[in-house]
Amino acid sequence: QTKFAGVCSMPPSVAPVVYKFNFSLVMQHFLKVLPLIIIFVYMDVFDTLGCLLGLAGQAKMITPDGRLPRAKRAFASDAIGTIAGSMFGNSTVTAYLESGTGIEAGGRTGLTAVVTGICFILALFFSPLVSTAAGFPPITAPALVIVGVIMMTGVKSVDWDDLSEALPAFLVIVGIPFTGSIADGMMLGFIVYPVMKLLCGKAKEVDVVSYIIAILMLLYLLLVK
Repeated sequence: QTKFAGVCSMPPSVAPVVYKFNFSLVMQHFLKVLPLIIIFVYMDVFDTLGCLLGLAGQAKMITPDGRLPRAKRAFASDAIGTIAGSMFGNSTVTAYLESGTGIEAGGRTGLTAVVTGICFILALFFSPLVSTAAGFPPITAPALVIVGVIMMTGVKSVDWDDLSEALPAFLVIVGIPFTGSIADGMMLGFIVYPVMKLLCGKAKEVDVVSYIIAILMLLYLLLVK
């Protein structure tokens, strides 16, 4: 049970975790940790890809031909956040689906993220009060349900009459909650998409890169996962 522990407090010291690198140990066991490095890179890239496409679609920033404008800048900022966060001993600093609430409220620019960041900084000094609310499921669970409802609005963009489009989309939708991972759920769709296009006689609609990615992901599932 969550107990009330006050309102304000100083943020805990980051000294025990900040800049605590041990590259010498990594190099000594490089072959052992290499698969872990590849997995973490893969998870971060595809988690970011899934979140960005979902959020950009909700914000109506996807072009009619399915492209995300200035995607390179978005991925670069995410990569910088990931690296900076790890240097400070934090979990991965990346795009989150919860940002859909900000988009639903009208946010479309980076100013929304700046204001949210400032609020998070202020929340550090009210961690006892925040922890009291955050540790109470009846408060946090409904918020996540609302986020899920908001994100489901993008489903209407799927061509459900085309099985080669509908089946991969369906596998992504059900794969994410069943696997507990955005990356793994997307992986199912990425593998099945080119296969379905091939079986439906629409192989030319998929570029070579998509086939290569599907093969690599299948090998990942069989040999690593």
